Amino acid sequence: MVIEIAQRVHFLSNNPHVYIKTNFSDIRASTLGDYNIFYKTTSTELIIMAFWDNRQNPKTLSEILENKT
Repeated sequence: MVIEIAQRVHFLSNNPHVYIKTNFSDIRASTLGDYNIFYKTTSTELIIMAFWDNRQNPKTLSEILENKT
């Protein structure tokens, strides 16, 4: 799983606009099995906002992402 995550993050750093926008300002989501990687970009960085197990309570995710935007 660690290798898959590293490969996805590398892909995201080269193709940050490929995955879907979320309802949160400037945050996108990339699905990886049962997980989502929530991220945003600046002109020089890829910032991972959350690595989320989709089997968890989505309200908790909303609270986390709202506090980081």
